[in-house]
Amino acid sequence: MPIAAKTAVIFDRYPLVVRAIEAHVRRTGLEILGRASTPERALAILAEHEPDLFIAGLSTPPESIDGVELLRAALDVHPGVKVIAFADTPNDRRVEEVFAAGASAFLGRSARRDDMAFAIRQTYEPSIQLAAVRSEPEPSPEAPVLTERESEVLSLVAEGYSNPELSRLLGIAHQTVKYHLSNVFRKLDVDNRTQAARRAQLLNLLPSEPRSEPVSASTRR
Repeated sequence: MPIAAKTAVIFDRYPLVVRAIEAHVRRTGLEILGRASTPERALAILAEHEPDLFIAGLSTPPESIDGVELLRAALDVHPGVKVIAFADTPNDRRVEEVFAAGASAFLGRSARRDDMAFAIRQTYEPSIQLAAVRSEPEPSPEAPVLTERESEVLSLVAEGYSNPELSRLLGIAHQTVKYHLSNVFRKLDVDNRTQAARRAQLLNLLPSEPRSEPVSASTRR
C-alpha cells in the first residue's frame, strides 16, 4: 500500500543514483520534494521543505562533510525527519555510526531493488519486529590483558559494588578480592576504584550492559 501523504528528499553525490532511488521511492506513493548531490544543498532543501523522510547516500563529494555528519546535520536542521541511509561498502562500525546518528534504516550493497521500498514501508508502517543485536565494544589496542576474573571484578567495581559485596557475589574470600583488585589497579596504572572505572571505560573494557548475575567461584568451571 502507498504511504499516504508523506514527502521525501533524496541525496547522493551521483545524480544517476538519485534518479534510480527516486524511481523506487515513487512506487511507495511518497512525494519527492527535492533532490541534491551536495550535502549543503540537501540541508538547504530539508530546512526549506521539512519533508517526512530523508534518503541519503553516505558517499559525499571531496571537501564536504562525510555521510554520517550529514545525517546528524539533517536531524539538527529538521529534528522530525526520518532518515534512511545507504552505502556501497558498509562495515559493522559504519552501521553502528549510522544508527547512532539517528537513522531508521541502513541499506548496503547487497540490498535488492525492492529493499528501499520495503525499508520505507517498515519505517512508517512496521509489520516486522526484529530483535536488536548488541555487540560488545572492542577493547582499545592500548588496553591491558585482564584475566576473566579480573574483568569480572573490574565490571562490578565500575557498577559500584564494595569489596564485601564482591566477596559475597563472587563466592571468594575478601583477601582474594583485594588480590584481584590490586592486579587490576596495577595493569590499568591507577590508584583507586574511581580511576579504575574511568580508565576501563576509556579503554572499552566494560560490557555494554551491567552484569546482573555474576558467576560465583563455586559455579565457574
